[in-house]
Amino acid sequence: MVAKTDPALLDAMLAHGLAAAGAPADLLTAEARLLLHRACRGLPRLVSQLLHLALLLADEQELPSIDASVISSAIALLHLETPSPPRVAPPKPRFDRGTKPRE
Repeated sequence: MVAKTDPALLDAMLAHGLAAAGAPADLLTAEARLLLHRACRGLPRLVSQLLHLALLLADEQELPSIDASVISSAIALLHLETPSPPRVAPPKPRFDRGTKPRE
């Protein structure tokens, strides 16, 4: 089973990786970080792959930072889907004891 990371740990990993690479700490906007985590479902290897592609796209466009639109482009290129919020099924009808459902 692959371990997933929570958003706080992902932020710490990104901060460490950016610092180790000599990149500015604010290279990714807050919206980009959130979208990155949602799209990758917290899987570190997928985060790495998506971020690598986003860095290439930002460099190609000579952007000073990576925003949500760059992450969205990288998501599309990797054929990932950003998960939508979970849907909650409607409650099943409850019948009191001794009563029959209407037909």
